[in-house]
Amino acid sequence: MPDTKYQQKRPLPVFAYNTSFSQERPGMGHRTRTSVTTGSIGEFELSENAEAMLRRLDKFRRIPDDWDSCGAMASSEDAIQAGKRFVRALDRLRQHIDFTAPGPNGEVSVELKFGTKYMEFVFYPAGKWKYTAFEDKVLARQGNYDNTDLPSLLRWLNH
Repeated sequence: MPDTKYQQKRPLPVFAYNTSFSQERPGMGHRTRTSVTTGSIGEFELSENAEAMLRRLDKFRRIPDDWDSCGAMASSEDAIQAGKRFVRALDRLRQHIDFTAPGPNGEVSVELKFGTKYMEFVFYPAGKWKYTAFEDKVLARQGNYDNTDLPSLLRWLNH
């Protein structure tokens, strides 16, 4: 059963928006660049994009071990929940989410794109989170991720 309330284990930053730039994105309308303001995330109406990504993450619960015929592990509940919290936070920030996918070690990934930039956030079963960022198909940055990194990572992606 999908979550109906937003529950967070770690504080998630919130952005304020300005109108210095906009780009039409499928399912999201016009997006604006962000200027950072932090605060807490409460209840809000989800976009169609976020609802679709949350449904997709929920479906990962039905994927069995060895789903790739090469010994891949089923997605862990911890990784799925972390991915869902992240999708809700991104939606609150009006960040379009391009894709979610299971990984072979029980992890889930959430992918974002903007122009020639691409970011993948990976949520592992043991609570370890990582990100990788590419620009023009070249690795631009990578590292361990925690919620305090989100403002600077989204600024990089969207500019």
